[in-house]
Amino acid sequence: MIKLNLTCKAFFLAVVLSFSVFSAYAANRFSVANGNWNSTATWSATTGGTPGASFPVAGDVVYIENGNTITVTANAACTSITFSDQLTDPTLTVNATFTLTVSGTVAINEFELSPTGACTISGGGSLVCTNVILGQTPFNPSAKLTANQSLTSTIASFNISGNLNILSPFKNPNRFRNAVFNIASGTITVGGTVITTNEDAGNVSTLTMATGAQTGTLILSGATPFSLSAIGTNIITLN
Repeated sequence: MIKLNLTCKAFFLAVVLSFSVFSAYAANRFSVANGNWNSTATWSATTGGTPGASFPVAGDVVYIENGNTITVTANAACTSITFSDQLTDPTLTVNATFTLTVSGTVAINEFELSPTGACTISGGGSLVCTNVILGQTPFNPSAKLTANQSLTSTIASFNISGNLNILSPFKNPNRFRNAVFNIASGTITVGGTVITTNEDAGNVSTLTMATGAQTGTLILSGATPFSLSAIGTNIITLN
């Protein structure tokens, strides 16, 4: 009995120490320039801060800001990616033969200062994540009455093991931010559900494969492929 008790205590201590070490090394990384993922000149430890922070690794929380173009030139990993605070349209590119693995969520927040906020994920490589959230609540517009928030995917392989969430928020009396997910090329796999959420009857949430010379493929492998908002308008355009 004594030996078993000591063994359990030792195991518990090892778990606590492992968690502490992981927490100590997890970091926030904010893009401050166009550049490669694995370049210290691309990243800061604070939003709008001085470049020179270590580049993101597994466990880190990543923010792509200021319309920066970030290019993955080697296999990379992080906990989450949030596109936020955009004045111009950002791009995340994963070069061929490489994989960017996101253990959590890829989120595209409201581009408050842009009436046509557009994010692009491109390249010949692969992006793997758990969930995608396009759009942001609560809605916090500056001066835009009606605006789009879009994500265009041209990456060769985009694997979402969980849900693809398309959120279109509303703020009284007449401010709308409508979310648009464009599949222009490459293969997108959704293991969970495509979920649309319209906060108002005037909102429109869109999933489309009709952008330009569309050559994309959408694979829906979840038991419930779609869960569409009961209010507003849902536009699903498949090729």
